[in-house]
Amino acid sequence: MTFIQESKRQLAVIVIAIQSIVCSAAASPDSPSTPTPTGLFATDKNAGANVRKIVPGAAAMVDGHIISMNDLILECLRKYRSNVIDQMIQSYVIDRECKKRGITVSDAEIDKRIEDLRKRLAPTTLDEALKIHHTSMAELRNSLKQDIEAPILAADQSKSLRMLHVREILVKFKKANGAASGTNRTEAEALAIVKDLQAQLRQGKDFGALAEKYTESLPAEKKGDLGIFYDQMLHVEAPLLTAALALSKDEISQPVETSEGYCLIQATSTSGDHPPTENSLYQDADKASRDLQTMLFSQNVGSLIGHSKVTIVNDADLVPGKPLPAAAAVIDDHPIPMQDVVAKCLADNGPATVDVLVQNYLVDRECKQRGITASAAEIDQRVDKLREQIKPSTLEEGLAFHHTTLARLRYDFQQEIERQKLVNDQIKPTKMVHARVIFVKDNPSATSESISDTPCAEAQKLITDIQNQLKAGKSFEELTKQYSDPSGKSTGKDFGILYEGMREIEPTILNTALPMKKDEITPEPKHILGGHFFLQVISTSDSHSRDEDAAYAAAFTAYGEENSQPLIYQAIVNLLKKSKVFYYVHS
Repeated sequence: MTFIQESKRQLAVIVIAIQSIVCSAAASPDSPSTPTPTGLFATDKNAGANVRKIVPGAAAMVDGHIISMNDLILECLRKYRSNVIDQMIQSYVIDRECKKRGITVSDAEIDKRIEDLRKRLAPTTLDEALKIHHTSMAELRNSLKQDIEAPILAADQSKSLRMLHVREILVKFKKANGAASGTNRTEAEALAIVKDLQAQLRQGKDFGALAEKYTESLPAEKKGDLGIFYDQMLHVEAPLLTAALALSKDEISQPVETSEGYCLIQATSTSGDHPPTENSLYQDADKASRDLQTMLFSQNVGSLIGHSKVTIVNDADLVPGKPLPAAAAVIDDHPIPMQDVVAKCLADNGPATVDVLVQNYLVDRECKQRGITASAAEIDQRVDKLREQIKPSTLEEGLAFHHTTLARLRYDFQQEIERQKLVNDQIKPTKMVHARVIFVKDNPSATSESISDTPCAEAQKLITDIQNQLKAGKSFEELTKQYSDPSGKSTGKDFGILYEGMREIEPTILNTALPMKKDEITPEPKHILGGHFFLQVISTSDSHSRDEDAAYAAAFTAYGEENSQPLIYQAIVNLLKKSKVFYYVHS
């Protein structure tokens, strides 16, 4: 179980960054008191023992402190309403569009899908599965109906696209990022060749003849023939597809840079102007394009919403003490009832959210008793770090997307810091070292697919040369600078502060560095996958200059954060054991 993380929805880095924080904690304990509803959502497995202790409107009770259903409902709505509302709006739009187009799904078609589902679930029964997923047979039937409707709608929406038969002359060059290209040609050299070919084409040379002679496209036997291109085509680089679709028949593009090099593109024919011998090619491409449109439409039914007027309740309407709006959203005057959204949010996420609310209360209370606080400066630091992580998106965009506020984000950070501080005294000191590394590939000319465990002659010569320079007294620091070139043959790097269990660091490097003393250098190269390395320890946690104090402090903080989760888990378990906790909303 994870107490401070959950991944419900992701949207690039902004979603990942915000999600890991926003879901870590619940509503602030300083929220004003609110009336509690009299109904209970559910009871836990010990309902018989707890029945006399049930408090009307309570989601849970901790040592007499009530976590109200109202608090739970607001928290679930803040975190989860967006997905639920999206699903309900899409469901409404699909039904509306099918009715408009006369698309119907019979009960027999749905019954067949249900029977197929029963067979796949066996030996678990369908009723058991519905209970586990907090859904009803009516909801399942509606979902299956829409699974049938969506592809039919999508096929109805597909259309014939403009298509072109395309060929290229590709001239590769070695990429600065080290990606395998099979050539040592520079970018400037490749571009010069392409421009020369462009000049030859202007003088009347045949594109096909030049492609046969010069193109480095694969497979070679196709001589640069890329087949039929159409809009939104998969597995074609965007610059290449964009340049191709802008061409007329027989037109040749300007040089286009791709992941492999520079190329010239020619459209040899189009869907509206091609010889009969290419009919089958265009027919196959038309079918593929329609299938793609159907797939994309089915995956994004939300495109139907584009012409609708949609309003959604915002956080300002989700305030303790204020009645909830009757509608969670309205689409073209059709309301999405708030009570339906609440029920779905509670069914899917109520128990987990109660767990978080209980944990947050216990953590806050324990920290108050022990005088543990998260300073404004500590919280500011995390907020600033998050701003940097999600650029070029803004923090405000992330908060809006997750229907939260800066104040709530700060509270979530406060919870993270408090939980960390609760167990800081249990994190044992560990040796840390500041290290430099020189890495030599076993085969400097090999691609990542052909790495050898034995150094080739070129690599062995390089290893010997480094050893000789070290024996002659050459500074390790100077050698790291000397071998920090982008050639791929060797790399010198300051690895910063290393500590046990550090993520994303080759274990052999850690195991080599941590036992070493300050200024010590590995006498012989150490082997790891793909190469050998030399390592120097610049300093250690026990022996370093004052100007490295901050770096070691930061490393220890990172070490603590990486190793504290089991301790935090146990700390909260202990707090729960010491308290009388009754859950009235439980899975």
